[in-house]
Amino acid sequence: MKKEFVAFSMIVCGLISAPVFAANSCGYSCVAPYDLAEGSAVLSKISGTNFLASKLAAQFLKSQIKKNANGAFKVSVKSYSATDLKEGRFKDLEIQGKNVVTKDVHFSSVNVKTLCDFNYVVYNKDKSTVVFKEDLPMSFSAVFSEEDLNNTMSANGYEKLIRQMNEFGTKYALFEILSTKVGINENKFIYTFNLKIPIIISVGVLIILILKIFNIDYATYNESASILSFLIAPATIALALPMYKNYHILLTNKRALYPTLLLATIVAIISTYFCAKLFGADFNVIMSMLPKSTTMPIALEISKSLLTCSKSILSTC
Repeated sequence: MKKEFVAFSMIVCGLISAPVFAANSCGYSCVAPYDLAEGSAVLSKISGTNFLASKLAAQFLKSQIKKNANGAFKVSVKSYSATDLKEGRFKDLEIQGKNVVTKDVHFSSVNVKTLCDFNYVVYNKDKSTVVFKEDLPMSFSAVFSEEDLNNTMSANGYEKLIRQMNEFGTKYALFEILSTKVGINENKFIYTFNLKIPIIISVGVLIILILKIFNIDYATYNESASILSFLIAPATIALALPMYKNYHILLTNKRALYPTLLLATIVAIISTYFCAKLFGADFNVIMSMLPKSTTMPIALEISKSLLTCSKSILSTC
């Protein structure tokens, strides 16, 4: 009889091993029982073979499910008779699981149950296939907890991703991810990062403080830092080298990049001008700030050119 129960295991294991299942309301039909073994039902009940066959089928299904999933399972099979069950005709099948883990996906509980009172499934031994004589509609429900979600995230390579993000963040002193957690709030998944962001002191502010504290005038500082100003240009070229090597990527995305760069440039210039005017900056300061969005050596040259122009922004050199 064990061979005949494989049909059930193939159906059930396919359902229980699915990490995500969502079904919309669909049409199905339940039919009245037919092809039942005559007189077998009464004889099976009297002899107890019906009860025994149902228990054996449930145990076999349970063993097959455990090959695909871990957890505490309870399987119930209701049959018309031992003969009918052997032929693939049964009343009801229900599977209940607690603390289920399948393919690294965690569930607090899982429940699968047939919806019709008569189900007919035939197992073809020669082809090792299952033939559904009638519709076999099933209801499926699963419950997730926050702990289940966090365990699922940990088991599916997310910790490796977090480590990679941390390596990047700590390498450039940008951030450090201390912990992550998945929560549920108003039926929404919320992924929470606990970040440690180092206090960043602007280099410009630090230089100003040093100059003030040691009473160093700007001319002296500018002369002593001239070598650094000279090295800015080759440093910028060095930073542009990776961009040049990946120029083909820029060309591939030119439809998105070109309009974005143009719009960003216009917004940067206009916003800088009006903000500087709002705070009462004089003309020389405004002209020096306009090219601030470009890289420093280029911005310096643009500022020098702008300062030699007319005081009107719309004028030309």
